[in-house]
Amino acid sequence: MKNMLEDFDPNELQRIMQIMRCYSPAERGTKLNELAAAGEIEQPLLDALREYFPDTPSIELGLGSSFGKYTITDLLGEGGMGRVYQAWDPDLMRNVAIKLIRPDLLGLENEYRKKGLRSPEQLFQEESSALASLQHAGIVSIFERGFARGPGDVEIPYCAMELVNGDPLRRYCLERHLGVDDCLELMRQVCGAVGYAHSRKIVHRDLKPDNILIDHVGQPRVLDFGLAVVLDKSSPVDLLSLGMGSPGYLAPEQISHEFGKIGYATDVYALGVTLYELLGKKRPYYVDPSKTEFRNTVTRTVPPKLGTLDRNLGGEIETIVATCLEKHPADRYSSANVLQSVLTSCIEKRRLSRLARE
Repeated sequence: MKNMLEDFDPNELQRIMQIMRCYSPAERGTKLNELAAAGEIEQPLLDALREYFPDTPSIELGLGSSFGKYTITDLLGEGGMGRVYQAWDPDLMRNVAIKLIRPDLLGLENEYRKKGLRSPEQLFQEESSALASLQHAGIVSIFERGFARGPGDVEIPYCAMELVNGDPLRRYCLERHLGVDDCLELMRQVCGAVGYAHSRKIVHRDLKPDNILIDHVGQPRVLDFGLAVVLDKSSPVDLLSLGMGSPGYLAPEQISHEFGKIGYATDVYALGVTLYELLGKKRPYYVDPSKTEFRNTVTRTVPPKLGTLDRNLGGEIETIVATCLEKHPADRYSSANVLQSVLTSCIEKRRLSRLARE
């Protein structure tokens, strides 16, 4: 890039990057033009952002087209690094999920190495390696990874993963009118899966109800490790990773370095937001991430206690969720395994209390 983003004011960069993360690659050029027209971005930063967020579409693979041995059958989603497709695997004789990196993010290793950073391609490979190392009933499995020729005859890295059919966690709970104890039990199981990843030194960084599916037997399955980091890697999480993730579930340390480094407690925060949302029927707070007050809300505002939304959610449940949502990572539960233990104890106490009343 002619103008590396790290050369600009960090606070301004964080604000703009947070806005851009909310838009798909196809929408980012229009949003940049809108911000420039409103005088919110000066020309040098605008030029650098246009290089960082090119107009090139991720990957154009039509339904029925071939990618290596796979036949594309559906587009499942698109993110900052690439697209996820449903595809037919003729070897396994079943549908799988295929994740492909954006072609414009390939071949940048030397450029990123000069800055002491891992390239998008390296991050993609680390994600697939991390997923391949995880063997847990609550986490999607990876079947294969490698390279195949895509549009323009370019060799593109991919990973083929288990395709999970099910309902997102929030919808599953709402449609079945699940009570407090059932929601706590589901989240206890989710914590077990995330805790397993933590035991392998992997932080998910993008936990939210939409990334947790409940399969046909009622088993929670954690998806999308696209932003996962392995904590024993020597290269630090770089400045551009600030704001990466889903705005409503970002921990303060994902917004500002003043709260310390990203770690297991980052996932605990997102689990706390999810638990708050399931029990309280709303998120702790709603703020448009494109607004300047978003940063202050996430890093400074203390959300209402659950007991103020429903008195039946007071006491221990309220305390557990509030601990997950502490601003500083050191004040939260240290990992999802610890949170799982706390939830297990809470569920058992509630069971014994019910028995005592019968």
